[in-house]
Amino acid sequence: MSIFPRIVKYFLFGGMALLPFVAASAPETDAILQIAEICRDADGDHLPDLMGQTVTARGVVTVGVGTFHTKRLQGFMQDATGGIQIFANRSDLDIHEGDLIEVQGKLGNHKGQTQLHVERYGLLK
Repeated sequence: MSIFPRIVKYFLFGGMALLPFVAASAPETDAILQIAEICRDADGDHLPDLMGQTVTARGVVTVGVGTFHTKRLQGFMQDATGGIQIFANRSDLDIHEGDLIEVQGKLGNHKGQTQLHVERYGLLK
């Protein structure tokens, strides 16, 4: 069991191979999931049940591009249910703190930290 409270683990991140990145308007998807649903661990194995699946989330950027790294996106977003780290192997993304975004990507884990590997994103107005 992690020494961090369960809610904190939703904000942590790791690394994973990415599919090609495509910047677009909002990603096309059938279902936008709440972050708590994306991070749900119903079986208690300390990994989100949707691990490895492509998911879509909508939320506010709380840490944007360039805060942690200048050569890749490593930031955070949150909705009313929780938060998650967003990651992409590029730094030219126009994502800033306070932006409302919709992202689509694979749910990954690195060293026990959950991360959404952004494949597509859109800024929402």
